[in-house]
Amino acid sequence: AANDVTYNSMIDVCVRCCRMDKAWALLLEMEQVGLKPDNFTYSTLIKGINPCGNSQPYYQNSAVHPSSKGSFSCKN
Repeated sequence: AANDVTYNSMIDVCVRCCRMDKAWALLLEMEQVGLKPDNFTYSTLIKGINPCGNSQPYYQNSAVHPSSKGSFSCKN
């Protein structure tokens, strides 16, 4: 079963690949399965906001759905 370390690792990969849409979706999924984000989760997400050219957090977009889980790619 996935735990907070698993989700944090997947979020980190998404941020490193500038796939902030997937990173924010994983945060929402993490919360939906009852896991609480920690300092590592939030600091990882913050690192990806400006370097990836995003001026606003992706979670503000109501179109974010964690339905794309399982397909992680660094290609945009």
